Amino acid sequence: MIGDAPRVLVVDDDVPICELLELAFTDEGWEVQVYTRGQDALDLLRRWTADVILVDLCMPEMDVEDFLSQYRGPTQQEIPVLLLSAASDLNHHAARLGVRAVVAKPFDVDALCTAVRQVVARDQETGL
Repeated sequence: MIGDAPRVLVVDDDVPICELLELAFTDEGWEVQVYTRGQDALDLLRRWTADVILVDLCMPEMDVEDFLSQYRGPTQQEIPVLLLSAASDLNHHAARLGVRAVVAKPFDVDALCTAVRQVVARDQETGL
């Protein structure tokens, strides 16, 4: 974590979900960046370091496989990634994509914030 305020990047093509998550994480005191396009989020990650990335499984312009491949490829960064989706079999997708956790849509905002805090805390403890 950088400073006292964790940094979270939300990448989801659903604008109302982005707005909800931005409000929720801002209320928690987190620094939040929200993008509805994967390429815009990748551009941000070249100049800004997140403590955790929440990414939607299905996006129209860039699917999560492309996003993760492009994000992980040149940077070799190990920022924890949480997968957001209404798709079935999320644990299969998580294993296939190598993400830390999954959050099923629809989700409880408080539970999501708790899950994100736990992932960030776990990374701090293990030094990832």
